[in-house]
Amino acid sequence: MKKLALSLALILGLTLAANAVQITTSCGTSYDIPNDQFDSVIDMIDVALALDDIDCG
Repeated sequence: MKKLALSLALILGLTLAANAVQITTSCGTSYDIPNDQFDSVIDMIDVALALDDIDCG
């Protein structure tokens, strides 16, 4: 499960930094979200998928 989550995170363009996660959608829009908004990598992936759906249709 961890390998799958990490693979999805890399495919979705998640970039981890000290205080924030940068999510880049498939349309090229980047969003910086504070790390404290997520409980797990799965939460990050869920948010990335939602942002991609909203941004790219």
